[in-house]
Amino acid sequence: MRIVRKSKGRLGLGLFRFALLKLVKMGAVRGSWFGMVDSQCQIFVDRPHGLLQLGKRISIGRRSTLQATGQLSIGDRTFINHDVRIICHDRIVIGSHCLLAPYVSVLDHDHFCDFKDGKLRRDIMIKKPVEIGDHVWIGEKTTLLKGVSIGKNSVIGANSVVTKSFPENSVIAGNPAKQVRSLTDE
Repeated sequence: MRIVRKSKGRLGLGLFRFALLKLVKMGAVRGSWFGMVDSQCQIFVDRPHGLLQLGKRISIGRRSTLQATGQLSIGDRTFINHDVRIICHDRIVIGSHCLLAPYVSVLDHDHFCDFKDGKLRRDIMIKKPVEIGDHVWIGEKTTLLKGVSIGKNSVIGANSVVTKSFPENSVIAGNPAKQVRSLTDE
């Protein structure tokens, strides 16, 4: 099922809430959340395999896109800023009390094309789960790619491209991302 909320005003917001409640009743969205979902965000849940699990008091900003063909879980009190893309084909887990800055992308899959017998073969997808620990701050325009795991209490600098996993209490930055220092260092 697809929820797209673009119209403004009381009637449009009511229809958006109705569609979100319908997804909850269908079992596509789970959680006992009292959060804030902006009126211009897009939520796509592909049934029967897609599942969106929302924690308590989350906030999802304007023009953000959540797409769940797999299992997407967002922890309690996580703040997702505007224009964030979270596209889940396998499994993405975002911990509690996380902050995602504007224009962050979280992807658990890759596409590639292949030539076979002179013809282009498309839509070959490689999927690996993404896990983001509790209390992680992800800077603006950062991209997290398939198969990464970010430990709790970590900070990822702006414009980083995260291609590998990092332990907890890390400060991460760069393209490709590297551990700049540990937060436990004195």
